[in-house]
Amino acid sequence: MTTLISPDTELILHVGAPKTGTSAVQRHFHAQADVLRRHGIHYPHHHLDANGVSGGHGDLLAQALAAGPIAGRQAIAQNLAAARRAECRLLLSAESAFLHPQAIVATLPTSRFHVICLARHPLDAVVSHHNQGVKRHRTKRPLRRLAAMILAAREPPRSLSGEPLFEWRACCGDERLTVLPYVVAGVPVDATAMLRELIGLPAEAPAGQVNRSYTPGAVELKRLVNHLPTKLLDAVDGEFDLRLQADADSRQEPRPTLTELLDADTCAALDRVFRPTVDRLEAEFGICLGRDVARPTTTIDTAEAVWSRLADDPVFAARIRAVVTAARAAESASPTFRELSRIIAANHG
Repeated sequence: MTTLISPDTELILHVGAPKTGTSAVQRHFHAQADVLRRHGIHYPHHHLDANGVSGGHGDLLAQALAAGPIAGRQAIAQNLAAARRAECRLLLSAESAFLHPQAIVATLPTSRFHVICLARHPLDAVVSHHNQGVKRHRTKRPLRRLAAMILAAREPPRSLSGEPLFEWRACCGDERLTVLPYVVAGVPVDATAMLRELIGLPAEAPAGQVNRSYTPGAVELKRLVNHLPTKLLDAVDGEFDLRLQADADSRQEPRPTLTELLDADTCAALDRVFRPTVDRLEAEFGICLGRDVARPTTTIDTAEAVWSRLADDPVFAARIRAVVTAARAAESASPTFRELSRIIAANHG
């Protein structure tokens, strides 16, 4: 569904969906805030980490949701007032809003808003969801176990299926909602360029990628690290993630698709689970949810290869080895810590 944004729109809300180039959008708009203002767009400041990754305006909207519709509306209204004083439209970006359409719309202090969302095929989203869970949320299960859980439930999770888009439509109406596919002709779109065009900004040269998915080797290494006892993991998780993300953003090789990571029968079974929702999304929004086409690479990225790159920093490597040694001493029978110890024993010194 491509809906032109009305000229009298004063609040534009970009809600993702997750893993559709949102981090690149937020880093770009954050860096271009002064330029955007000259083009009539007010983009409030938000935090960026050392790799340029952020939650965008997720904190602002989370505070608004926690405060309830009335108080929450005031928090957003302050930013809208700043935009009005500058004779600008307010632009907010937060993929964390994707799962909460009713609550978010209830907090918006104006009826002159427009919501933009890029939709991703659920079978591609499964891989990204698992990757993000391992990266940021300390998930320990392998991808095949996540697939088994989805199949056992026989019901597509809202966070993967695209189901919230129907709720956004019910809350916004067609005239205040734009839904576009993230993958076209087998290739992910440039989300930043797409949003610039939608809100009427001039085209710019493509920006570099940010917050790329981990390579398979990095996913496996972080999944093993996630088994550390909470206290030990707390001590290293933030820095470990920053280093893994920097490594991921520097790796240009394609990431494997679901069909490369799971067997054909499991992929077919997952497709049957998600197919009714996909068909409904395509019919109701008039879009085609393309799949990310596999682009095979000869590069074999293992957990050992990733660790060899991280271990180039001897101080960091020594800190990780000390934590893993302490964990293995406490749980000497754990095959996970034996495997992790084997990996980090490489490139010692």
